[in-house]
Amino acid sequence: MHILYWKEVFNNFCQFWYLDRKFTITVTAALFAPLCYLKQLSFLRHTGPLGIISMLYVVLLTVYQYFVAHNVNKGTIKTSADSFINVLSIIPVICFGYQVNEVIIPMYYSMKDRCMKNFYKSASLAWGTLIFMYCAVGYFGYMTFGSNVLPDIIQMFDAKDPLVIIGICALIIKMSVTYPQMSFVGRGAFIGVYSIVSKKSEKDLEKKEARRRYFISSLWFISTLFIGLFAPDIGIVIEILGVLSVANVFIFPSICLVCLTKRTDLRLTNFTKFAFVLGAIILTSFGIVVMILVVYQVYIDISTLGEQASAALCVA
Repeated sequence: MHILYWKEVFNNFCQFWYLDRKFTITVTAALFAPLCYLKQLSFLRHTGPLGIISMLYVVLLTVYQYFVAHNVNKGTIKTSADSFINVLSIIPVICFGYQVNEVIIPMYYSMKDRCMKNFYKSASLAWGTLIFMYCAVGYFGYMTFGSNVLPDIIQMFDAKDPLVIIGICALIIKMSVTYPQMSFVGRGAFIGVYSIVSKKSEKDLEKKEARRRYFISSLWFISTLFIGLFAPDIGIVIEILGVLSVANVFIFPSICLVCLTKRTDLRLTNFTKFAFVLGAIILTSFGIVVMILVVYQVYIDISTLGEQASAALCVA
């Protein structure tokens, strides 16, 4: 039975190999890979609008589906979480989204007329746009499909609809043109750690900057592509990254807060120091609890995927 299953899989792959997700992801990633090797983010101002337009199209598509979808099984419309643990499990995803906004630092550096006034205008416009898109997709998506909605809402639409096909292409464009920004931040972090460990000056780092940039960007690109191709579920990947984001949002700033109390040049009062340390303890404890719960949730999700895979093989 297993032999017949794998034979059928192989035959389907030979007939429709160009539709296999591993092939399409690899080709798409290769087409946009050169954007990851740019020295500065200033060039991405030409591709950035494509990502915004693509996401706006998906938002409008979700709103459109709300008005045209009929006889949809919405399941149960929930107004509250099933348990407090479910609420905590969402926090790493929020932290992950917050951590992604760290790209704003190199974007500020790449601004042509760099000043805080222009920075506030750009940041406010970006945040306002994001809030609009998140709320619109969340509200209309949930009101259309209810509790049966999938994490990837585009999977709920009719794939034969030309508007939906355009939406899928829009998502591909959006992810392709925004990935280099995240890669830029990751590369900068690696270079920063390397400069601290090697104790080299900025002038020395500039000598082999191109070689170092190509190497780190290639390593980053290949590793993320490997994860994208072979990860069983992107939701699990986001949960794992969310665990690291919780540490970055709650634990590491708490450590910095404790170190801040030891600085003598700030002349902090004893009450202020006590408040800082107490706040650091509370934030650290909360972050550790959330991390443990999410790790447990990841274990359950991976076990569930394994059971589903085994069941599929048995049915085949």
